[in-house]
This record gives sequence, C-alpha cells and structure tokens, in this order.
Amino acid sequence: MSILLSLLINFSLALEPTQLEPIFIEQQENISEIPRSTSWPTTKESSPSYLAQPEMSDALNSFSGLQTRSQGSPTFSIRGSAQSGRVLTLFNDIPLNFSSGFGTPKVLLPKELIGKSVVIKGPASLFYGSQAMSGSINFLQKKVKRTQVTVTASDTNESFLPWRKGSLAYHSFHLVSPVINNKNNSVQASFFTENNDGAYPYQSKTSSGVRSHNSQNISRGVISGQHKFTSGKIGYDLIAGKQITQSPGPTNFSILTREDSDGLLASLFPQYYIDDVHSLKTRISYLKNDSSFLSNGSTTTSNLQTMISQNEWSAEWSRWVTTQLFVDYFEHELDSSFFGTGLKETRTEVGPLVHIYFTPHLFLQTGGRYIGNHDLFLPTLGFYYKPQIWKTWINYSEGFRSPSLSDLFSSSPFSIGNPNLKPEESKQWEIGFSKDLSRSAHLSTYNFDWSMDVRAFVINYSNFMESLQPSPGVYTKQNLSEGKSSGFDFSLSWNWGPWENYYKYNYLDAKNTQNNSPFMLSPKHQITWGLNHYIGPFKLEAQNTLWDNYYDGSSVAPTKMENWSQWNFLVHGYGFNSFNFSFGLINAFNQSKELTLNYPEPQRSFWGQVTYKF
Repeated sequence: MSILLSLLINFSLALEPTQLEPIFIEQQENISEIPRSTSWPTTKESSPSYLAQPEMSDALNSFSGLQTRSQGSPTFSIRGSAQSGRVLTLFNDIPLNFSSGFGTPKVLLPKELIGKSVVIKGPASLFYGSQAMSGSINFLQKKVKRTQVTVTASDTNESFLPWRKGSLAYHSFHLVSPVINNKNNSVQASFFTENNDGAYPYQSKTSSGVRSHNSQNISRGVISGQHKFTSGKIGYDLIAGKQITQSPGPTNFSILTREDSDGLLASLFPQYYIDDVHSLKTRISYLKNDSSFLSNGSTTTSNLQTMISQNEWSAEWSRWVTTQLFVDYFEHELDSSFFGTGLKETRTEVGPLVHIYFTPHLFLQTGGRYIGNHDLFLPTLGFYYKPQIWKTWINYSEGFRSPSLSDLFSSSPFSIGNPNLKPEESKQWEIGFSKDLSRSAHLSTYNFDWSMDVRAFVINYSNFMESLQPSPGVYTKQNLSEGKSSGFDFSLSWNWGPWENYYKYNYLDAKNTQNNSPFMLSPKHQITWGLNHYIGPFKLEAQNTLWDNYYDGSSVAPTKMENWSQWNFLVHGYGFNSFNFSFGLINAFNQSKELTLNYPEPQRSFWGQVTYKF
C-alpha cells in the first residue's frame, strides 16, 4: 500500500507558531494528534507531494540527510547514524523501538494510514528519550471523512518469467472507514493486507541471480478514536497484525529463513486542560511482538514486550516565558529461546524545557533530559531569531543510547552478546537559516513563491558500537570508534502557477576518527530534484535522487558501493469526487543495485493505485 507521507504542521506555542519540516505532502486529511516535538523550532522546508510506492525506503530516501534501505537489515540512518537502533521510530508519538536493537517491527507501523511525518535530524532525546540518540521519525495518522477502499499493485518488467507464475510481484488492499465522526467524538477502523513475493533478478559487480524466497505478507487491523469533553479529551490507538517474512540471506551464501510475527499495540491518551495556560497530557502504551524464527531446520522464539508511560505538563507563565516538562517511564522485556531466560530493563527519564522570549522575534530555548538509570543529564540550548519571512538559529543538543538487551546478552547462531558494552553518546551543533517568500513576485498571470533552507551541523559520537565478525556469519558488538559527522543541508523550492520545482542537496562527511574510515550507509553527496506539473485534474511528477560515494560493512572494514540513482515518474488523478488514481514507473532506468553489501535492492517496477471514496 502506498505510503502517504506529508508534514505541514503549524503549532502555536507561546507567542508565535513553530513550524516543522514538511516532507511528503500527499493528502489534506485531518491528523489525529500534534506531537510533543513541535516545540522544537526546526525550520520549514517546502517539498512537493510525493506518492510513495510500496517500499517506504524509496520515499524517505528523497529527503536530504536521511537514508534508508529495505534489504539486509532494514535501516534508517540520519546524518550518518548508520543503523535503525539509533533512530527512534514513532507512530502518533508512540515509540515503536523495542529492546532488541533491530528498530521497529513493520507489523506495528501502519504505513497505509500515514498522513504526515515529523523528522528531527540530530539528537531528539529531549522529547522522546534515549533511544532517539541520532534523531526521530514520527509518523502521524490521517483521519478520513469518508469510507474508502484502496487497491495497489506493483510489478517489474520480469513478470513473464517462470517464478512469477502469472502473478503480480506486489498487491495490497486497504479499507478504512469513520465509524463515528462528529464534533466531539470520532472513531476510525482500518483493515490492510499486502503480499510481496520479493522475487526479482539482479546483477551486481560480484554476482547475479534471482532473489527468490524473499517474500513478505502482512495483515493488520487498526482502530483509533478520540472523545472530547469540556476540560480535555481522551484518545486511543489499537493495532493488531501478523507478518510472515522469508529471506534467502545474502547473495554470497544462502541462509534460508522464515519468521512468523504477531504484533499488538494498545495506547490510551488522556489530556486535561487545567486552565487557559496549563495542560496535562499522558499516554500509556503497551507493545508486544512475538516471533518464531526458522533457520536451517531449527526454530527459535523471541517475545518482546514494552510498557511506556509518557507524561507532559505545559504552562505559559507569562507572554515571555513558557515551560514544558516531560516525565517518561519505559519497561522492556525480552524472552528468547536464545537466552533460556527472560531479560528486563526499566528506565525513568525527565526532560524540562523552557522558552524565554526577549522580544516577539528573539527567544532562547533551554532544557535537557535526565536519564535516571545512568545519572546523566543531556542538555539542549538554542537561540532563535524569527522575523516575518525568515529565521536563523544556532542550537546545541546531546543524545544517548544504552546497548540493547540483544547487544548485551544475545547467544544465537548469528550473534554473540557483549555484556561489557558502554552506552553511546552524541553531541550536535547546528546553525541554520531559512526564508519563505509567498506571492513575492508576479510573473504574467501567476504568482511566484519560493522558499530556501540552509543548515550546517557537526556531530561528535563516542563509544560508537560496531559489529565485528569473530567467525563468518557470526556477529558481536564492541565499542570501537569515536566518530564525527559533519556537513550541511540545502533545499530550495519554487512554485509558479501549475509548476512546482525543488532541489535538495546534502553533504555528509561521517567517519571513524580513530582510523579515518567512513560510516556505513552515509553518502558524501545526496542530491534530489524534481518537478510537478498540474494539468486540469491531473498532476505529473518526475523525481531523481542520487547517492554518491557511500560505503557498507562497518567503519572497521568499509566497502565502497556503486553510486545509486533513482528516477520516478508518476501521474496522479485528484480532481474527481469519489475516484482517485495514481500510476507510474519507479526506479525507471535502473536494474537492481547493491545499497547494502551482498543484498541487492529491487529493480524498476510499474506501480498503480486506485482509491474509491463512498
């Protein structure tokens, strides 16, 4: 199912609204909640709508400073962080990362319901805790007003080959409906199922063949609701799903595996308005993911549980001073047949945040997060100047990440734990400037609007945990590297009548400072550009993203990968009352590429989606 991603949030805090970065603006549906990170004064970056194909990675890779991949170990990397465990993934402000250290289970991330995305590039521990050491991606749910059915299909140009047996490479079905929708009460129900056979031919520099036994099937139900009352509101989210995944392993040696996973998420979100300037928010969430893993004829199990209590108190003491206080509690449990016994981790964290306004346009933001288990305080400090159409800022923030339970105690055929691992830490400086001019000039009969965003950053990492192979195919973690990541992001977009154009460039120098070797999945140059053109009820879209000079493996033994470029061409039909459609060509000119060592990514595909609203 397509991932409908967008971000266009304006949230009033104290005197003026603070804007976050729009990423993929696709639908104008209502959004269920506004995240606590809206108090972070990152700048607005105008980006065009981009309708994503079934793989989330191809959509997110068009955003500068963020890299993802779907093959191998699925990874989110922000500014050189290199792995999913360092980037916190959230859904409606609910942290989805477990104690396993492998990021978010796909079964608990309803990509079919995503309406907007909030990305914080750099340490986000202040808002979400120590698992957001290198940043966060918060996916916000869209709320539909009418029952709608969406069917998505995708195929490669190899569909006539024998292993396809006349079937599509990918197809999905999604039904979502507002059960209750009035001024004070709303309930929404959704059902989604997809099948991806994963088989495609590949040809890399070192090998060629077919990526068979590479399938994924997901079925998922989601119920969410919100009820308002005189002095507050209460909301809830419930997700239940099942995922079956098969993998052939890397191309250099075959490891046929199958994983059956059941996921459950239940979250309750009450909010109480004490008076006009004070409010209390609480979110209590329970997450569970049980998996059975079949490899080489033997089956192992893994049962993950997480209980989270997120509490926020907001107050506006005067027109010059506002405060927020975050008090969060995390409890992780991991019970795996790898260990023979259960493991448990608890953590309490407190994060105060103060805004001090010197003038209506100049303010200071200061605060931090206290990590109770480690008796550590992570400060943040920023100065921001924000007149009418431009703003500039300089800020400092710190991040922290404890080793996962798997990193510490794993004892499987593929990994060996290291109980002596030290926590990772990050420290980031960022300076930025942005300008947004709307209707600033008139060319012929059209208004000419443009926006620009420039930011430079330096991040220092300590105790970076690296994967080593004590024997072939067996991994363990060690604190090997002190790291440094520096660079800058630049984005420019302009609209003129029916034309939307954009250009984004990210320069990244991320390396191990001990041996000067680069971090994995950290392209030195990442360039995205594209245009949209409106013709009546249709929109034509073209986009190109380029990764240049990047590596895989580890900073101990990095391997330079082939440069990667992706072209997407799409047509959207939005000007119809009940019937919308999109179709196009993804990765138009490329065969499969190895974005990760010995794991080639899928080749070009034909993609289409039809939505009918009742």
